[in-house]
Amino acid sequence: MRQSNQKWYTDIKSSNILIDDEFNAKLSDFDLVKLLGSGKSHITTRVMGTFGYVALEYANSGLLNEKSDVYSFGAVLLEAIAKRDLLDYGRPASEVSLVEWLKMMVGSRLRQWWIQTLRGGHRQVLFKRALLTALRCMDPDSEKWPKMSQVARMLELEEYPIPCEVCPQM
Repeated sequence: MRQSNQKWYTDIKSSNILIDDEFNAKLSDFDLVKLLGSGKSHITTRVMGTFGYVALEYANSGLLNEKSDVYSFGAVLLEAIAKRDLLDYGRPASEVSLVEWLKMMVGSRLRQWWIQTLRGGHRQVLFKRALLTALRCMDPDSEKWPKMSQVARMLELEEYPIPCEVCPQM
């Protein structure tokens, strides 16, 4: 069942997330919020947002749907996990894109990085789950993007993120 007047933010990025005194997240920069009327499954708009955070499908077609913000959320989650910006032009060319850097790190180099980043078995399991969830949200095939309700279940350990083609085998 669809909620009426659902909001799509189109520009979810770390600099648009504010944290209050009780560590509750609030989204800012509402200039780009789109409202979807009851009974509609998508809208087409002029593409707005920040390169790297905007869903590829939206950037290519201007088509927004209920999963458009999922890609952006995956990008923000990936930044939090890796402790670096999604796009960092101060890095060597092969490391500018966090997603491309992670693809390059697949295998033992990624495992070594993650072990150095997080010590302890439980944290490694949580790290892997968060990483797979983020990469699932950013899958090149938008048909494979989960709904935000599924993302919440993945992060709350109620549902396992199904590996996608960009997910490292760990």
